[in-house]
Amino acid sequence: MLRPTLRFAGLCAGLMISASALALSLNDLSQKDATGGLKDALTQGAQLAVKQLGTPGGFSNNPDVKIELPGKLGKVASKMKQFGMGDQVTELETSMNKAAETAVTQA
Repeated sequence: MLRPTLRFAGLCAGLMISASALALSLNDLSQKDATGGLKDALTQGAQLAVKQLGTPGGFSNNPDVKIELPGKLGKVASKMKQFGMGDQVTELETSMNKAAETAVTQA
């Protein structure tokens, strides 16, 4: 669900570890330093995800994380749209995405 953000956090962690490895030999890099760098990168990635997803439209305007009705409900939703009930489907999906935006900031 948060793949782009996780990729960014992983990239940051890799860059931080690589920068530390270049500045020092691997023997000089302590487990504590590596763990701290990874923790900082993941914290920054999580903060960025919350900032992006916790805003109005954070889920619904991003096709990578937009929440739609899953599985059989999605099939039923497409049939409902064919029978002129698309507004109800859109309203349900919009409310689910807004609830996710609120939940992200609270989590």
